[in-house]
Amino acid sequence: MSPNIETSQNPYKEPFSSSTILPDSLLVEKIVFNLKHGNVNSLLSYQLRLNPSVIVDVLCRCNGDLQLGQSRRLSDAQALILRMIRRSGVSRVEVVEALLARKLREGTEAFRILRSKAYFVSINACNSLLGGLVKIGWVEMVWEVHREVVKSGIELNVYTLNIMVNALCKDGKFGDVKSFFK
Repeated sequence: MSPNIETSQNPYKEPFSSSTILPDSLLVEKIVFNLKHGNVNSLLSYQLRLNPSVIVDVLCRCNGDLQLGQSRRLSDAQALILRMIRRSGVSRVEVVEALLARKLREGTEAFRILRSKAYFVSINACNSLLGGLVKIGWVEMVWEVHREVVKSGIELNVYTLNIMVNALCKDGKFGDVKSFFK
């Protein structure tokens, strides 16, 4: 089979140089497609363009989408993903932070959907979400969620107040801590 025919029959096979810039979503699709079809050689050209977001998207898609059938092919795919991560220079910490950020975005969206449908959300769930958002430094979103928690009438507790003081401190608003308790 000539390279041109192979390229036209496989829309995910890269027909141009590896220096071509692809949007992250297309890169994820290409990697997952090649993993599903065992195209190991095609995958190696993507490793230098991996970033934590792409890796997380590939891992999430593999978790739900990748039906390789045989455990041998699944373990090969897992090993290949790990090899690509190592060679890309992305650290494990960056991957974990990207996973955490993704889950916090999903958690925030779930909280908003539940509240919009008038479902009760416990203060412990709210505190987990607020605390996670503070830890990764998304202070603006912390205040948005906090406003929604207060507006919905959920009773705050000492843990909520501690999280919000941490948000103020993380934002460098040390003088506002005292006024927050008034």
